[in-house]
Amino acid sequence: MQLKKLIYEHIKKQSAAADKDPEWQELFDGMSTGTARIVIDREAGDHLPADYAVDLQNKGRYYVAKVVGQNGSVLKRMLVDKQTGDVRLF
Repeated sequence: MQLKKLIYEHIKKQSAAADKDPEWQELFDGMSTGTARIVIDREAGDHLPADYAVDLQNKGRYYVAKVVGQNGSVLKRMLVDKQTGDVRLF
């Protein structure tokens, strides 16, 4: 039982550190930005031009993604669920 308590305390400390450090935050969010880009490419890659960029904003459980073309125009906006990998277009 003591081991479980020690593990819980360690996780609690790391979780508090995640609020201050973006690298730790990614570990607790469930998905990295690299994985989100792969999911977006898998879901929408066939419908996008060859040269596009993805602008990701971390919004807690979700990433808000803007797919931007070469000329800087926003082609698509997406919501990526970090825990399930679901992508929703809006």
